[in-house]
Amino acid sequence: MSLEHDELITFRVTYKMVRRVMRELGLRCQIRVEKHSRQEASEQYIQDNVLNQDFETDAPNKVWLSDSTELRFGPNGEHKIRLSGVLDLYGRRLLSHHLSITETSAVEIKVF
Repeated sequence: MSLEHDELITFRVTYKMVRRVMRELGLRCQIRVEKHSRQEASEQYIQDNVLNQDFETDAPNKVWLSDSTELRFGPNGEHKIRLSGVLDLYGRRLLSHHLSITETSAVEIKVF
């Protein structure tokens, strides 16, 4: 919850005030670890931009998009899971998804 939108806080909360209170309570924020590329830049395969930023289509099943992302969870973010999905660009509907604990190219797709 943002302090700016909390009705119970009637005074201005500044950055220095938050820092001082956190220091007094012994609280530290978790700093995001810099992610390193798993492949060398020269090894990456780059696809042609066939859409040219034109994300409009006139019929279903003409253009599908896919993406994969890693989600971290747990008290300290020690657990992670990979979410992959396929989206039909016409109706902006999710066609399929997959949750996995590993990165793998062999994925069992669950179709709705």
